[in-house]
Amino acid sequence: MGGKRETAVPEMSKTALVQAVLGSMRREALRRRRRPVLGAAIWGQFHEWVRDESVEAVIIHGTSGVHVLQSGAWREAQSPFVREQQVRELLRRLTLNPRRDRHPVHVPLPEGFELFSWQTVDRGETVLFFRRLRPVPPAPAKLNELWRGNREGLRLVASALSRRQPVLVCGPGQHAREQVLLALSGLLEPGTRAVWLVDAGRPLPAAGAAAVVSIDCQRLHADPFAARDVLQQLLALSPDWIVAQDAPSPLLAAVADGLRSGRWGFMAAAGFPLQRSAPARPGRDALARSQGVPEPFRWIVEVGGYRRPVIEGVWRALPGAGPARTWRRLRGSERTVALRPIPVRSARNQASRLVFGNPIGNRAVPARETEGSSSD
Repeated sequence: MGGKRETAVPEMSKTALVQAVLGSMRREALRRRRRPVLGAAIWGQFHEWVRDESVEAVIIHGTSGVHVLQSGAWREAQSPFVREQQVRELLRRLTLNPRRDRHPVHVPLPEGFELFSWQTVDRGETVLFFRRLRPVPPAPAKLNELWRGNREGLRLVASALSRRQPVLVCGPGQHAREQVLLALSGLLEPGTRAVWLVDAGRPLPAAGAAAVVSIDCQRLHADPFAARDVLQQLLALSPDWIVAQDAPSPLLAAVADGLRSGRWGFMAAAGFPLQRSAPARPGRDALARSQGVPEPFRWIVEVGGYRRPVIEGVWRALPGAGPARTWRRLRGSERTVALRPIPVRSARNQASRLVFGNPIGNRAVPARETEGSSSD
């Protein structure tokens, strides 16, 4: 009874043992690397809530259930989420934050919802609360955030709007340019009678609009006669400004004839119509060409980004006639000194002075210093 105990284990060769260990490590690595797939049904369900104007709020209790506030009454809907990781992935896509970030979230979404998110203490589930935003006037701080401190560009666009010159907001991201269009509409003078043209399929909340006309904007892309009829409906409302959520080429052509009267202004969002030229050299302005942009349109505000839009710059049309036009990108106020080439020998001397404690530090070298060093 006091003998040595032995445990019987199945015999396994060293090769099989190594393969088994490597296989378990490979499976564990795949499990850690695998990201949850956000199915098309889940993403499509979210956009159904966005398009349905009767949906006022949505609460997602992890995988437990979904409650929808629709037409003033709460109802329980079938949850499309199977795993908790899918809820975290939806939150990551909407906020652009990593899924491992478990802090409470509050952020407005470009789809017209306000998102609140937190994690329950008892079960550790992720709760998402969507509340539809009501139209609010754009805050001045929002404009400064979009312009990224480019006060000169903001001043130029505000001056053009004060003279009722048409302005196009262009960029590849639909939500981005629409959000910038909403912000720029806040630059219109108080008391201005602004009539909005919105897409019936995804209407844009127009704050302070005197009237709103809804239409299927897809028809305007192919039917010039429909664009003229819509313009007549808008002009019948006696607008000071017409603000269009989407402005295809037929609508721009119809608007161009009426803009020459100067009795009303026009501002719209559209795809980026410019073809950039070769990259400009330092100290020169960037140029681009366009085809089919009518002559009365001389200002384009370029928008970048999608969920976090920013204004990349302002383009001004150069004088000229014809369908092919040239545009110049205006430089911002942050670059006050033009860049100048420094000779190689001067650059080497300047670097040696910085290494041995030049008191000017990293400041720009004045022209007279540069010329003096090049004569050594």
